[in-house]
Amino acid sequence: MFIRVSENVISKEHIVALSKHRITMVNGQEIAISKEDYEMLEKRLLPKKRETKKDEPKGERTELFKKLNKLIGGSDRIVFTEKLQGHLNARIKEGFTEELLVLAAKNLSKSDFYMGRKDGGWKATINWFLEDQDHINRFLNTQTQTKPRLFNG
Repeated sequence: MFIRVSENVISKEHIVALSKHRITMVNGQEIAISKEDYEMLEKRLLPKKRETKKDEPKGERTELFKKLNKLIGGSDRIVFTEKLQGHLNARIKEGFTEELLVLAAKNLSKSDFYMGRKDGGWKATINWFLEDQDHINRFLNTQTQTKPRLFNG
């Protein structure tokens, strides 16, 4: 099997690494490769296919993702990737219901800092929101965000 080597797909460092896997150069542009090695190459070195809206799964979780993303002001162009699916599934397994996730997203949207309306300009993304349960818990414990007033007595 032959595959064409393009400089923007496989770097010189990759070609050196490939030589360790019984892959040889032919005419400086093509490499001879076994089918098994090609499959290994696909998994490890070639750029991954970029996920698009067409690749998104259909179902309740996708709708929940879109709802949460909209609540925190995310772009409509954000794709519900496998990584984001994993984050959302992990939060659901940890016991967060759809109602709790929506409540947390609504509370996040009320914060000038997390919505990027402060000097720094940093804005929370759907990825940031879903990647750690502490990020969600932060917006479910809204009563602790107001510091108690201390009275000198």
